[in-house]
Amino acid sequence: MQSKKIMALLLVTAVMLVLIPLGLSVTARNMKIIFTPLTMPDADYPPWFFSEGLANFKSDGKWGFIDRTGKIIIPFEFDFVEPFSEGLARFRQNDSFKNGYIDKTGVVVIPAVYNDAYAFSEERALVSITESIEITEDGGMSVISKYGFIDKTGNVVIPIEYGYARSFSEGLAAVSTNEGYGFIDRNGDVVIPFQYMYALSFSGGYATVLIDWEPYHINNKGEVIGAGRYYPDDAVIPTEYDSVYPFYEGMAIVHNRDIVDYGDYIRYENEKYGFINTNGELIVPVIYDSVESFSNGFAVVGIGKRWVDRKYGYIDQTGRVVVPIEYDEAISFSEGLAVVKKDGQWSILTIAGMYPDLTCDINEDDMIDIHDLAMLLNADNFNKNTEAAGVDFRCDINEDGYIDIDDLIMLLDSANYNELID
Repeated sequence: MQSKKIMALLLVTAVMLVLIPLGLSVTARNMKIIFTPLTMPDADYPPWFFSEGLANFKSDGKWGFIDRTGKIIIPFEFDFVEPFSEGLARFRQNDSFKNGYIDKTGVVVIPAVYNDAYAFSEERALVSITESIEITEDGGMSVISKYGFIDKTGNVVIPIEYGYARSFSEGLAAVSTNEGYGFIDRNGDVVIPFQYMYALSFSGGYATVLIDWEPYHINNKGEVIGAGRYYPDDAVIPTEYDSVYPFYEGMAIVHNRDIVDYGDYIRYENEKYGFINTNGELIVPVIYDSVESFSNGFAVVGIGKRWVDRKYGYIDQTGRVVVPIEYDEAISFSEGLAVVKKDGQWSILTIAGMYPDLTCDINEDDMIDIHDLAMLLNADNFNKNTEAAGVDFRCDINEDGYIDIDDLIMLLDSANYNELID
């Protein structure tokens, strides 16, 4: 028995070392999606997405936050809120256009003093202050703002002096001066000189910059590593589509459209979308009127030429429709959660197994951790059909009738893994 437990621990460790670095998402076979109708006032505006267990929601003209069960966690008393990031969320209140930050109890921790503010990233938040507003000759408005960064206590840690800036990503932030765009580190030191016409944030080890009106990709040393739109090195990019979008979770949106010449003007018509994999194979036919990138193994798709008539649902990475295309609104999955609306009723969708809570706290120590994984692997009915075995084992997380490696992976990938259960 002792040797079996040791083997189980070794197997768990091997799984953790091999599977988690691969970024394995929750896509176990026969994945179930759980619907939970929301018993709360009608929302004026759909939530953006779930972040850190909460979703921003607007009801009766005010914004607040709900949790994954639909419970109101922060009352609807704000003029605007954004999703939480690193424990704080941007807010506006009392008919003011100034921005500050609240914590997860709704308490203001950074006063609303900034004309614009962005989500915290890498312990820094991008903020701006308007210096002047001028009316142009054509009756328009010219707003001059300066950008800088604050920390979680509200202290300005990088002076508010840049003409424009982007949030930190992979240790660097794109900022602009009169000389052009460059990149600074979290201390405000210049790492890549101000030499570009434009710059986007780093992602996956590269950033897109504009040089002489042409897009290039640079690494974090400022070295040019490619040109044009960036794709993974091993990706096969077909040429028969009008557009191929960036890859997310191994899938890229592809887009076709008809160009109709009406003499005085041309118009794009019959726009359709689908998905390819990194081998360039068409996995999801180009038949949808709208799609969003894959997230948590699923993608929102829409059917309906006019957006006001469009209905939405979800597909998996095989193209199978897993949530019927019948909803008036649908929000992409994040943290295993999504929100849909049909006939005025909002519902939360939960990927089964993403939130096992106490279900898989097998040794009942109020912690889901390696010890529970070892016990799961060591269970007598592991890799067996639960019904045939005559048991109702608590860790059939994806509820497919088996306790197997899929459940183990889902437990490793669950939001509660290695966290103390409240």
